[in-house]
Amino acid sequence: MEQQKNGPYPSAQDIQTALAQLFESSAFARSERMRAFLEYVVTETLAGRSSSIRAKTIAHDVYGRDPSQEDYSENIVRVDARRLRRLLEEHYAEDGVSALVKIRIAKGTYVPTFEVARPVSEEPVLQVAAAPHGTPKVPLVSALVGGFALAAVTAVFLFGPSSQATTKQTSSAERVALFEKSGAVLQADNLCRQGRGTLFPIADAANQAVATDVFLRAVELAPDYPCGFAGAGHSLATQALLSQDPALRDALLGQASEMAHRAQSLAPADGWAVSAVAWSAYANGRLERASELSKLSEQLSPRDGNVLDFHGVISVLTGNYDEARRATDPVRPRDTNGLGHAHRNIYGVASFHAKDYDAAIEAWGDAIRLGEPVSALTLMYLTAAHQARGDTHVAAEFARDLQAGWPSFPLVGALKSFYPDDRVSSGIVDLLIEAGWRPSQNQSASSD
Repeated sequence: MEQQKNGPYPSAQDIQTALAQLFESSAFARSERMRAFLEYVVTETLAGRSSSIRAKTIAHDVYGRDPSQEDYSENIVRVDARRLRRLLEEHYAEDGVSALVKIRIAKGTYVPTFEVARPVSEEPVLQVAAAPHGTPKVPLVSALVGGFALAAVTAVFLFGPSSQATTKQTSSAERVALFEKSGAVLQADNLCRQGRGTLFPIADAANQAVATDVFLRAVELAPDYPCGFAGAGHSLATQALLSQDPALRDALLGQASEMAHRAQSLAPADGWAVSAVAWSAYANGRLERASELSKLSEQLSPRDGNVLDFHGVISVLTGNYDEARRATDPVRPRDTNGLGHAHRNIYGVASFHAKDYDAAIEAWGDAIRLGEPVSALTLMYLTAAHQARGDTHVAAEFARDLQAGWPSFPLVGALKSFYPDDRVSSGIVDLLIEAGWRPSQNQSASSD
Protein backbone atom coordinates (compact mmCIF):
# COMPACT_ATOMS: atom_id res chain seq x y z
CA MET A 1 0.00 0.00 0.00
CA GLU A 2 1.51 3.32 -1.04
CA GLN A 3 1.45 6.50 0.95
CA GLN A 4 -1.55 8.57 -0.10
CA LYS A 5 -0.87 11.30 -2.68
CA ASN A 6 -2.79 14.06 -0.99
CA GLY A 7 -0.09 16.69 -0.57
CA PRO A 8 3.53 17.60 -1.29
CA TYR A 9 6.09 14.82 -1.03
CA PRO A 10 9.53 14.94 0.53
CA SER A 11 12.55 14.04 -1.54
CA ALA A 12 15.21 11.64 -0.35
CA GLN A 13 17.38 14.65 0.45
CA ASP A 14 14.57 16.24 2.50
CA ILE A 15 14.18 13.04 4.47
CA GLN A 16 17.91 12.71 5.11
CA THR A 17 17.95 16.32 6.30
CA ALA A 18 15.03 15.60 8.65
CA LEU A 19 16.88 12.56 9.97
CA ALA A 20 20.03 14.56 10.62
CA GLN A 21 18.02 17.21 12.48
CA LEU A 22 16.43 14.51 14.62
CA PHE A 23 19.83 13.12 15.55
CA GLU A 24 20.94 16.58 16.70
CA SER A 25 18.01 16.82 19.12
CA SER A 26 18.60 16.22 22.82
CA ALA A 27 16.48 13.05 22.94
CA PHE A 28 18.32 11.27 20.13
CA ALA A 29 21.78 12.65 20.88
CA ARG A 30 21.75 10.61 24.10
CA SER A 31 20.73 7.32 22.52
CA GLU A 32 22.98 5.68 19.94
CA ARG A 33 20.64 2.67 19.97
CA MET A 34 17.61 4.71 18.89
CA ARG A 35 19.65 6.51 16.20
CA ALA A 36 20.85 3.20 14.76
CA PHE A 37 17.31 1.78 14.72
CA LEU A 38 15.79 4.83 13.03
CA GLU A 39 18.61 5.27 10.53
CA TYR A 40 18.28 1.63 9.48
CA VAL A 41 14.51 1.68 8.82
CA VAL A 42 14.71 5.03 7.02
CA THR A 43 17.63 3.88 4.85
CA GLU A 44 15.90 0.62 3.96
CA THR A 45 12.70 2.47 3.06
CA LEU A 46 14.54 4.97 0.85
CA ALA A 47 16.23 2.03 -0.89
CA GLY A 48 12.84 0.50 -1.72
CA ARG A 49 13.21 -2.40 0.72
CA SER A 50 10.44 -1.47 3.15
CA SER A 51 8.69 -4.81 2.67
CA SER A 52 11.74 -6.56 4.16
CA ILE A 53 11.75 -4.55 7.39
CA ARG A 54 10.75 -6.95 10.16
CA ALA A 55 11.76 -7.53 13.76
CA LYS A 56 14.09 -10.37 12.78
CA THR A 57 15.91 -8.34 10.13
CA ILE A 58 16.31 -5.38 12.48
CA ALA A 59 17.65 -7.66 15.20
CA HIS A 60 20.21 -9.05 12.75
CA ASP A 61 21.20 -5.92 10.82
CA VAL A 62 21.12 -3.39 13.68
CA TYR A 63 21.92 -5.45 16.78
CA GLY A 64 24.00 -8.20 15.19
CA ARG A 65 21.76 -10.99 16.47
CA ASP A 66 21.85 -14.45 14.88
CA PRO A 67 18.37 -14.91 13.30
CA SER A 68 18.60 -18.68 13.71
CA GLN A 69 18.79 -18.50 17.51
CA GLU A 70 15.74 -18.46 19.76
CA ASP A 71 16.85 -15.66 22.00
CA TYR A 72 14.35 -12.84 22.58
CA SER A 73 15.81 -10.79 19.70
CA GLU A 74 12.38 -9.88 18.32
CA ASN A 75 11.22 -8.90 21.81
CA ILE A 76 14.12 -6.44 22.03
CA VAL A 77 13.08 -4.89 18.73
CA ARG A 78 9.47 -4.52 19.86
CA VAL A 79 10.52 -2.81 23.08
CA ASP A 80 12.87 -0.44 21.24
CA ALA A 81 10.24 0.32 18.60
CA ARG A 82 7.79 1.36 21.30
CA ARG A 83 10.42 3.62 22.80
CA LEU A 84 11.34 5.06 19.38
CA ARG A 85 7.73 5.91 18.58
CA ARG A 86 7.41 7.78 21.88
CA LEU A 87 10.65 9.70 21.30
CA LEU A 88 9.42 10.78 17.88
CA GLU A 89 6.05 11.86 19.26
CA GLU A 90 7.64 13.86 22.05
CA HIS A 91 10.18 15.49 19.73
CA TYR A 92 7.58 16.65 17.23
CA ALA A 93 5.30 17.86 20.01
CA GLU A 94 8.07 20.05 21.44
CA ASP A 95 11.45 20.88 19.82
CA GLY A 96 10.48 19.61 16.37
CA VAL A 97 6.99 21.07 16.20
CA SER A 98 7.92 23.29 13.23
CA ALA A 99 9.91 20.66 11.32
CA LEU A 100 9.38 20.69 7.54
CA VAL A 101 9.42 16.90 7.30
CA LYS A 102 8.34 14.65 10.16
CA ILE A 103 9.26 10.98 10.40
CA ARG A 104 6.65 8.70 11.94
CA ILE A 105 6.45 4.99 12.69
CA ALA A 106 2.90 3.80 13.21
CA LYS A 107 1.95 1.10 15.69
CA GLY A 108 2.00 -2.36 14.17
CA THR A 109 4.83 -1.68 11.74
CA TYR A 110 8.50 -0.74 11.70
CA VAL A 111 8.29 1.07 8.35
CA PRO A 112 8.53 4.87 8.61
CA THR A 113 6.24 7.33 6.88
CA PHE A 114 7.04 10.96 6.12
CA GLU A 115 4.78 13.95 6.73
CA VAL A 116 5.27 17.30 5.03
CA ALA A 117 4.26 20.29 7.10
CA ARG A 118 4.53 22.72 4.18
CA PRO A 119 5.92 22.62 0.63
CA VAL A 120 9.50 21.43 0.40
CA SER A 121 11.97 21.07 -2.47
CA GLU A 122 10.62 20.39 -5.93
CA GLU A 123 12.49 17.13 -6.48
CA PRO A 124 10.81 13.98 -7.84
CA VAL A 125 8.21 12.48 -5.56
CA LEU A 126 9.37 9.61 -3.40
CA GLN A 127 6.86 6.79 -3.21
CA VAL A 128 7.03 5.29 0.25
CA ALA A 129 5.61 1.80 0.46
CA ALA A 130 4.33 0.49 3.75
CA ALA A 131 5.31 -3.07 4.60
CA PRO A 132 2.57 -5.33 3.24
CA HIS A 133 3.05 -7.89 5.97
CA GLY A 134 3.92 -5.54 8.79
CA THR A 135 4.44 -6.66 12.33
CA PRO A 136 1.71 -8.32 14.36
CA LYS A 137 -0.03 -5.79 16.54
CA VAL A 138 0.90 -7.38 19.83
CA PRO A 139 1.89 -5.50 22.98
CA LEU A 140 5.22 -6.05 24.73
CA VAL A 141 3.63 -8.43 27.20
CA SER A 142 2.57 -10.81 24.43
CA ALA A 143 6.08 -10.88 23.06
CA LEU A 144 7.43 -11.79 26.47
CA VAL A 145 5.01 -14.39 27.72
CA GLY A 146 2.69 -15.24 24.85
CA GLY A 147 -0.76 -16.58 25.48
CA PHE A 148 -0.33 -16.86 29.23
CA ALA A 149 -0.36 -13.10 29.54
CA LEU A 150 -3.61 -12.78 27.62
CA ALA A 151 -5.23 -15.43 29.77
CA ALA A 152 -3.98 -13.79 32.93
CA VAL A 153 -5.15 -10.35 31.82
CA THR A 154 -8.55 -11.87 31.12
CA ALA A 155 -8.56 -13.36 34.60
CA VAL A 156 -7.74 -9.97 36.12
CA PHE A 157 -10.64 -8.36 34.30
CA LEU A 158 -13.13 -11.13 35.02
CA PHE A 159 -12.26 -12.02 38.57
CA GLY A 160 -10.05 -9.18 39.79
CA PRO A 161 -6.90 -9.63 41.88
CA SER A 162 -7.02 -11.31 45.26
CA SER A 163 -7.55 -8.72 47.94
CA GLN A 164 -7.60 -8.20 51.65
CA ALA A 165 -8.77 -4.61 51.85
CA THR A 166 -8.02 -2.96 55.16
CA THR A 167 -9.03 0.59 54.30
CA LYS A 168 -11.12 2.51 51.82
CA GLN A 169 -11.22 2.02 48.09
CA THR A 170 -11.25 4.96 45.70
CA SER A 171 -14.12 7.09 46.98
CA SER A 172 -17.28 7.67 45.02
CA ALA A 173 -16.48 11.37 44.86
CA GLU A 174 -13.05 10.67 43.41
CA ARG A 175 -14.53 8.38 40.77
CA VAL A 176 -17.18 10.96 39.83
CA ALA A 177 -14.45 13.61 39.56
CA LEU A 178 -12.41 11.40 37.25
CA PHE A 179 -15.47 10.68 35.12
CA GLU A 180 -16.18 14.41 34.90
CA LYS A 181 -12.73 14.80 33.36
CA SER A 182 -13.46 11.97 30.93
CA GLY A 183 -14.69 8.41 30.89
CA ALA A 184 -11.32 7.35 29.46
CA VAL A 185 -9.53 8.75 32.50
CA LEU A 186 -11.83 6.87 34.86
CA GLN A 187 -11.25 3.61 33.00
CA ALA A 188 -7.50 4.30 32.97
CA ASP A 189 -7.69 4.62 36.74
CA ASN A 190 -9.61 1.35 36.94
CA LEU A 191 -6.93 -0.38 34.87
CA CYS A 192 -4.16 1.21 36.88
CA ARG A 193 -5.58 -0.12 40.13
CA GLN A 194 -5.90 -3.59 38.59
CA GLY A 195 -2.31 -3.41 37.39
CA ARG A 196 -1.13 -2.37 40.84
CA GLY A 197 -2.67 -5.53 42.24
CA THR A 198 -0.58 -7.64 39.86
CA LEU A 199 2.90 -6.33 40.79
CA PHE A 200 3.48 -9.08 43.37
CA PRO A 201 4.84 -11.75 43.52
CA ILE A 202 7.68 -9.57 42.36
CA ALA A 203 9.84 -12.39 40.97
CA ASP A 204 7.09 -13.75 38.70
CA ALA A 205 8.09 -12.59 35.21
CA ALA A 206 4.74 -13.54 33.68
CA ASN A 207 2.94 -11.54 36.37
CA GLN A 208 5.05 -8.48 35.58
CA ALA A 209 4.28 -8.81 31.87
CA VAL A 210 0.57 -8.91 32.65
CA ALA A 211 0.90 -5.79 34.79
CA THR A 212 2.83 -4.00 32.04
CA ASP A 213 0.14 -4.74 29.48
CA VAL A 214 -2.59 -3.41 31.76
CA PHE A 215 -0.63 -0.25 32.57
CA LEU A 216 0.15 0.43 28.92
CA ARG A 217 -3.53 0.13 28.08
CA ALA A 218 -4.20 2.77 30.75
CA VAL A 219 -1.57 4.98 29.11
CA GLU A 220 -3.24 4.58 25.72
CA LEU A 221 -6.61 5.56 27.16
CA ALA A 222 -5.34 8.58 29.12
CA PRO A 223 -1.89 9.75 27.97
CA ASP A 224 -1.94 12.68 30.37
CA TYR A 225 -2.88 10.62 33.44
CA PRO A 226 0.27 9.63 35.43
CA CYS A 227 -0.82 6.42 37.13
CA GLY A 228 -0.37 4.13 34.13
CA PHE A 229 3.05 5.54 33.33
CA ALA A 230 4.14 5.05 36.94
CA GLY A 231 2.82 1.50 37.02
CA ALA A 232 4.59 0.59 33.79
CA GLY A 233 7.77 2.13 35.18
CA HIS A 234 7.58 -0.30 38.11
CA SER A 235 6.71 -3.43 36.15
CA LEU A 236 9.17 -2.82 33.31
CA ALA A 237 11.99 -2.21 35.80
CA THR A 238 11.14 -5.49 37.52
CA GLN A 239 11.10 -7.30 34.17
CA ALA A 240 14.54 -5.84 33.48
CA LEU A 241 15.86 -7.16 36.79
CA LEU A 242 14.49 -10.60 36.02
CA SER A 243 15.74 -10.75 32.43
CA GLN A 244 18.75 -12.95 31.75
CA ASP A 245 19.23 -11.43 28.27
CA PRO A 246 21.52 -8.36 28.46
CA ALA A 247 20.12 -6.65 25.37
CA LEU A 248 16.50 -7.17 26.41
CA ARG A 249 17.39 -6.01 29.90
CA ASP A 250 18.86 -2.77 28.53
CA ALA A 251 15.80 -2.18 26.37
CA LEU A 252 13.45 -2.75 29.30
CA LEU A 253 15.51 -0.47 31.53
CA GLY A 254 15.30 2.28 28.94
CA GLN A 255 11.55 1.99 28.64
CA ALA A 256 11.08 1.75 32.43
CA SER A 257 13.06 4.94 32.93
CA GLU A 258 11.11 6.70 30.20
CA MET A 259 7.75 5.68 31.68
CA ALA A 260 8.76 6.60 35.22
CA HIS A 261 10.06 10.03 34.30
CA ARG A 262 6.97 10.70 32.20
CA ALA A 263 4.85 9.95 35.28
CA GLN A 264 7.00 12.27 37.37
CA SER A 265 6.72 15.06 34.80
CA LEU A 266 2.93 14.75 34.92
CA ALA A 267 2.72 14.54 38.72
CA PRO A 268 6.01 15.58 40.37
CA ALA A 269 4.55 15.51 43.90
CA ASP A 270 2.81 12.14 43.57
CA GLY A 271 4.39 9.38 45.64
CA TRP A 272 3.47 6.65 43.16
CA ALA A 273 5.20 8.51 40.32
CA VAL A 274 8.31 9.18 42.43
CA SER A 275 8.32 5.53 43.52
CA ALA A 276 8.51 4.52 39.84
CA VAL A 277 11.57 6.71 39.35
CA ALA A 278 13.10 5.21 42.51
CA TRP A 279 12.55 1.61 41.39
CA SER A 280 13.84 2.40 37.91
CA ALA A 281 16.95 3.94 39.47
CA TYR A 282 17.45 0.79 41.55
CA ALA A 283 17.16 -1.44 38.50
CA ASN A 284 19.77 0.75 36.78
CA GLY A 285 22.18 0.22 39.68
CA ARG A 286 21.86 3.71 41.18
CA LEU A 287 21.32 2.45 44.70
CA GLU A 288 21.88 5.64 46.67
CA ARG A 289 19.61 7.64 44.40
CA ALA A 290 16.98 4.91 44.57
CA SER A 291 17.00 5.04 48.37
CA GLU A 292 16.67 8.82 48.40
CA LEU A 293 13.75 8.84 45.98
CA SER A 294 12.07 5.90 47.71
CA LYS A 295 12.13 7.76 51.00
CA LEU A 296 10.71 10.82 49.27
CA SER A 297 7.90 8.75 47.74
CA GLU A 298 6.92 7.53 51.19
CA GLN A 299 6.90 11.10 52.53
CA LEU A 300 4.68 12.21 49.64
CA SER A 301 2.23 9.29 49.96
CA PRO A 302 2.64 7.87 53.46
CA ARG A 303 -0.49 5.70 53.29
CA ASP A 304 -0.27 4.39 49.71
CA GLY A 305 0.10 0.63 50.01
CA ASN A 306 2.03 0.19 46.77
CA VAL A 307 4.40 3.02 47.59
CA LEU A 308 5.09 1.52 51.02
CA ASP A 309 5.64 -1.94 49.53
CA PHE A 310 8.24 -0.72 47.04
CA HIS A 311 9.87 1.46 49.69
CA GLY A 312 10.14 -1.68 51.79
CA VAL A 313 11.61 -3.68 48.90
CA ILE A 314 14.22 -1.04 48.07
CA SER A 315 15.13 -0.72 51.75
CA VAL A 316 15.57 -4.49 52.08
CA LEU A 317 17.70 -4.78 48.96
CA THR A 318 19.94 -1.88 49.99
CA GLY A 319 20.42 -3.34 53.49
CA ASN A 320 18.28 -0.88 55.46
CA TYR A 321 16.26 -3.53 57.26
CA ASP A 322 14.93 -1.35 60.07
CA GLU A 323 13.55 1.13 57.53
CA ALA A 324 11.98 -1.73 55.58
CA ARG A 325 10.27 -3.05 58.70
CA ARG A 326 9.01 0.41 59.59
CA ALA A 327 7.53 0.90 56.10
CA THR A 328 5.85 -2.51 55.95
CA ASP A 329 4.88 -3.00 59.59
CA PRO A 330 1.53 -4.86 59.46
CA VAL A 331 0.03 -2.51 62.06
CA ARG A 332 0.86 0.61 60.08
CA PRO A 333 -2.22 2.28 58.54
CA ARG A 334 -2.28 2.03 54.76
CA ASP A 335 -4.72 2.62 51.92
CA THR A 336 -4.95 -0.59 49.93
CA ASN A 337 -7.50 0.74 47.40
CA GLY A 338 -9.28 -2.57 47.66
CA LEU A 339 -6.21 -4.55 46.55
CA GLY A 340 -4.00 -7.11 48.23
CA HIS A 341 -0.44 -6.09 49.00
CA ALA A 342 2.80 -7.77 49.94
CA HIS A 343 3.76 -5.85 53.08
CA ARG A 344 3.69 -8.86 55.41
CA ASN A 345 5.93 -10.81 53.06
CA ILE A 346 8.32 -7.88 52.80
CA TYR A 347 8.25 -7.37 56.58
CA GLY A 348 9.16 -11.04 56.94
CA VAL A 349 12.11 -10.70 54.55
CA ALA A 350 13.39 -7.62 56.41
CA SER A 351 13.05 -9.46 59.72
CA PHE A 352 14.90 -12.45 58.29
CA HIS A 353 17.84 -10.28 57.28
CA ALA A 354 17.75 -8.60 60.70
CA LYS A 355 18.06 -12.15 62.14
CA ASP A 356 14.68 -11.85 63.88
CA TYR A 357 13.62 -15.25 62.58
CA ASP A 358 10.59 -15.63 64.86
CA ALA A 359 9.11 -12.35 63.58
CA ALA A 360 9.90 -13.34 60.01
CA ILE A 361 8.19 -16.72 60.23
CA GLU A 362 5.17 -15.18 61.98
CA ALA A 363 4.84 -12.52 59.27
CA TRP A 364 4.96 -15.08 56.47
CA GLY A 365 2.41 -17.23 58.27
CA ASP A 366 0.05 -14.25 58.52
CA ALA A 367 0.67 -13.43 54.84
CA ILE A 368 -0.31 -16.95 53.82
CA ARG A 369 -3.34 -16.96 56.08
CA LEU A 370 -4.58 -13.54 54.91
CA GLY A 371 -4.18 -14.18 51.19
CA GLU A 372 -1.02 -12.29 50.28
CA PRO A 373 0.88 -13.52 47.21
CA VAL A 374 2.76 -16.81 47.60
CA SER A 375 5.70 -17.65 45.36
CA ALA A 376 8.93 -19.61 45.17
CA LEU A 377 10.53 -16.81 47.18
CA THR A 378 8.06 -17.42 50.03
CA LEU A 379 9.16 -21.05 50.29
CA MET A 380 12.78 -20.04 49.86
CA TYR A 381 12.76 -17.59 52.76
CA LEU A 382 10.77 -19.97 54.98
CA THR A 383 13.33 -22.68 54.31
CA ALA A 384 16.25 -20.35 55.04
CA ALA A 385 14.68 -18.89 58.20
CA HIS A 386 13.91 -22.28 59.74
CA GLN A 387 17.36 -23.55 58.83
CA ALA A 388 19.00 -20.49 60.38
CA ARG A 389 16.89 -20.88 63.51
CA GLY A 390 17.91 -24.52 63.86
CA ASP A 391 14.57 -26.07 62.87
CA THR A 392 16.29 -28.40 60.42
CA HIS A 393 13.43 -30.86 60.04
CA VAL A 394 10.93 -28.10 59.24
CA ALA A 395 13.47 -26.47 56.91
CA ALA A 396 13.92 -29.78 55.06
CA GLU A 397 10.16 -30.03 54.54
CA PHE A 398 9.99 -26.53 53.06
CA ALA A 399 13.03 -27.31 50.90
CA ARG A 400 11.24 -30.34 49.47
CA ASP A 401 8.12 -28.25 48.81
CA LEU A 402 10.24 -25.62 47.08
CA GLN A 403 11.97 -28.23 44.94
CA ALA A 404 8.70 -29.94 44.00
CA GLY A 405 6.54 -26.86 43.49
CA TRP A 406 8.99 -24.66 41.58
CA PRO A 407 11.55 -27.04 40.04
CA SER A 408 12.46 -24.74 37.14
CA PHE A 409 12.32 -21.38 38.93
CA PRO A 410 15.71 -19.65 38.42
CA LEU A 411 16.12 -19.00 42.11
CA VAL A 412 19.85 -18.33 42.14
CA GLY A 413 19.57 -16.01 39.16
CA ALA A 414 16.66 -14.13 40.74
CA LEU A 415 18.61 -13.59 43.95
CA LYS A 416 21.64 -12.31 42.06
CA SER A 417 19.43 -10.00 40.01
CA PHE A 418 17.73 -8.39 42.99
CA TYR A 419 20.46 -8.29 45.64
CA PRO A 420 23.41 -6.03 44.77
CA ASP A 421 25.58 -7.73 47.42
CA ASP A 422 26.48 -11.28 46.35
CA ARG A 423 27.23 -12.18 49.96
CA VAL A 424 23.57 -11.80 50.81
CA SER A 425 22.31 -14.03 48.00
CA SER A 426 25.05 -16.65 48.57
CA GLY A 427 24.17 -16.73 52.28
CA ILE A 428 20.56 -17.57 51.46
CA VAL A 429 21.60 -20.25 48.94
CA ASP A 430 23.97 -21.80 51.50
CA LEU A 431 21.10 -22.15 53.99
CA LEU A 432 18.90 -23.73 51.31
CA ILE A 433 21.57 -26.28 50.43
CA GLU A 434 22.06 -27.10 54.11
CA ALA A 435 18.32 -27.81 54.27
CA GLY A 436 18.54 -30.21 51.32
CA TRP A 437 17.54 -28.00 48.40
CA ARG A 438 19.48 -28.50 45.19
CA PRO A 439 19.65 -26.10 42.26
CA SER A 440 18.20 -27.29 38.96
CA GLN A 441 20.40 -27.93 35.95
CA ASN A 442 19.79 -24.47 34.49
CA GLN A 443 21.21 -22.64 37.49
CA SER A 444 24.27 -22.79 39.66
CA ALA A 445 24.51 -22.57 43.41
CA SER A 446 27.70 -20.60 43.10
CA SER A 447 27.65 -16.84 43.61
CA ASP A 448 30.84 -16.33 41.62
